[in-house]
Amino acid sequence: MAPSALALVRFHLRVGARLALIVFAPVVAFACGAAGFFELPFLRHLAATLFTGGSSGLLVALLALGVAGMAAPRVCRGLDGWVRHLPASGVAHRRAATLAVAVAQLPLLLGLVGLAGLAVHGAGGFLFAGLGLVATALAAAVATVPARRSLPTRILALAAAALAAIGHGLPLAAGVGLLLAADAVAGPVGHGTGARHPLRRQAAAPLERSPRGARLFAARIAWRALGWKLPEAYVAGLLPIGAAALFVANNELPPRHVLLAALLGGGVGLTLFLAEVGEALATRRPAWPWSRSLPQSALQRVTTDAAFLAVHALPIVAVAALLTPRALLPLAGAFPCLAALSSGALRRAPERRTGAAGEILLQGGLSAALLALLPWLALAFLVLTLPVLRAAAARDRRQKVSRWLEIHHLAIGDPQSWSAS
Repeated sequence: MAPSALALVRFHLRVGARLALIVFAPVVAFACGAAGFFELPFLRHLAATLFTGGSSGLLVALLALGVAGMAAPRVCRGLDGWVRHLPASGVAHRRAATLAVAVAQLPLLLGLVGLAGLAVHGAGGFLFAGLGLVATALAAAVATVPARRSLPTRILALAAAALAAIGHGLPLAAGVGLLLAADAVAGPVGHGTGARHPLRRQAAAPLERSPRGARLFAARIAWRALGWKLPEAYVAGLLPIGAAALFVANNELPPRHVLLAALLGGGVGLTLFLAEVGEALATRRPAWPWSRSLPQSALQRVTTDAAFLAVHALPIVAVAALLTPRALLPLAGAFPCLAALSSGALRRAPERRTGAAGEILLQGGLSAALLALLPWLALAFLVLTLPVLRAAAARDRRQKVSRWLEIHHLAIGDPQSWSAS
C-alpha cells in the first residue's frame, strides 16, 4: 500500500474510532442499562431470535444498517473538502470512508457478539458468527457510503448484509462474495458527500407571506434535507417495538407487564426515531442564525420544528399501541414533550461533539424509562411541553448571527484550519 493511501486509511480509522466512542458508546450503555430490566431467559430468547431464527440475518442486517446510516453522514461530510488534495484515487477515498463507517459500528458488534455467545454453541460456530458480523458491518458500510454506481452497489451490499448475518454455511460464503462484488462495482466515491454545486441547485420556491406558507416552506426544506434518512429513522424506531412484540408474544404476561413492555418499546422507539431525524436535520439543515431575519418569532421557529418531528413520529406511537391499546394515551401524552426537547437539541447541536443525537438519546432514554415505570407521568410530560418549547426558543434567540463553528476534527495538519496556526 502506498504511503499516501496508508495515511488516508489511518485518518479514517481514527475518525471511525472517535465516532464509535463519542456517539455510539452511550447508545450501547443505555441498551445495557435497559437490558437490566430483563432476566437472562429473555436475553437468551433474544439471542436465539437474532442468530438462530428464520429471519435472524434480516434482523441483524437491519441493526447494522441503522447504525451505519447514522455514521455515514458524519464520516462522509468532509470528503469533498481538503482531503481530496491527498494523492489517492477516488476508490481509495471510498474504501477508507467505508472502513471508518464499519469501525464506527464496533459498539453494536461487541453487543451482538455477546448475544451470539448465548445462542451459538461450539467454538467453530461462534467464530463463524463473528466473521458473519464483521462481513455484515462491512456490507452495511458499503451500502451507506456514496458511490458513483450507487444503485447496483446498494442492491449487492444489502443482499450481502442479509446473507452474511446468518453467520454459517453457504449463506456466509455467498454474502462475502456479494460484498466483494459490491466493492468492485461501486467505483470511486460518489456525489452527495458535501454541498451541491451552486449551478446544480434548483431555485427554491419563494417564502409565502402567510404563517401557513412559511411552515410549509420549512417542511419542504426539512423533507429535502432528510431524503432517505426518514425511512432509515423509521426502521430504527420500529426495532425496539419489534423486540417488545417478541417479548410479549413469547411469554405469558399479566396486563401490567404487557403495558410496561409496550411503553418501554414505544418510548425507546420514539427516542431512536427522534435522535435519527434530529441528527440528520442538525447536519443537513442546521438551525440557521440567518432565519432570525425572517418574519417569525423564535417560539414559532422551534414550534415548527417540534410539530414537524411530532407529526412524523405518529406512526411509531400507532404501532406501539398495537401491542396494547392502554399504551396509546401515555405515549400520546409524552411524545409532544419529546419532540419539543428534540427541537431544542437542534439549537445546540453544532456546539456539541455528540451532536443533537446525544442530547436526545440521553433525555429521551430517561423519559422512556420513567414513562414505562410510571405511566401517569404522561400528564406531567404534556404539561411540560410549553415550558420546554420556551426554553428551546431561548436557545434559538441566543444564537449568534455571525458565529463560525469549525468541523470537529484535529486541527493540526489541516492547512485550512484557523485554530491550528
